[in-house]
Amino acid sequence: MHPDPFESAHPAPAGPRPTRWWLWLLGALLCALAVVAVFQTFVRSSTGQVLEYRAFQAVEPAPGDAFGPSPATTALTYAPYVALGCAALGVAVQLSRRRWQSAVAVVAAAVGANVTTQVLKHGLERPYFDNGVPYVVGNSLPSGHTTLAATAAAVLLLTAPVRWRPLAALVGAVLTGVISSAAFLEAWHRPSDMVAAVAVAAGWAFLAAPFVQREDGIDRGQTASPTACEVVLWAA
Repeated sequence: MHPDPFESAHPAPAGPRPTRWWLWLLGALLCALAVVAVFQTFVRSSTGQVLEYRAFQAVEPAPGDAFGPSPATTALTYAPYVALGCAALGVAVQLSRRRWQSAVAVVAAAVGANVTTQVLKHGLERPYFDNGVPYVVGNSLPSGHTTLAATAAAVLLLTAPVRWRPLAALVGAVLTGVISSAAFLEAWHRPSDMVAAVAVAAGWAFLAAPFVQREDGIDRGQTASPTACEVVLWAA
């Protein structure tokens, strides 16, 4: 019989250990605190608004500038389709392996992250300060495009075969970086919008991770606790 490409090449110890849920919950909590910290620093603070606007001015179009298609616009136009395709591929892999718990967990995390972003964007208020920062569209935190990309990256990392997860992490990071950079270069979003979006997506991914890792442990007979490699990948 041919070896299963989804299984680890290392010999499996006997009996999986219980999943350490508190580690993943701690990661989700830290992501939530990061969203709060970014919002309080760059949206609710006059000094933060000014600092961020200085960076935003570098890409903000000046009056009379010609508008036309650009590589960044093209990336933003097709980004949702690429992200959804990547996420669908990851879920299909889980379903093909009859890993129902993992499939449901990653779908719930993907939906939860994008719904959370829309609720925050429409529910949070951006205060106006007499600091020279124009008040044009109100609150735009978090970025919907970046949330979608970061969600797809998380789904890829969660659903990829164990030996392919480093590659999945790299692909997801590039996808998220390209789309978030395009949103900034096109002056669609402020930098803090992208940071908050990644934190939202990561927080929901942390909640889904223990379900995926539990099935990893059952399949391979290995510990369900995070390995050092997985901790580094998640931190990155």
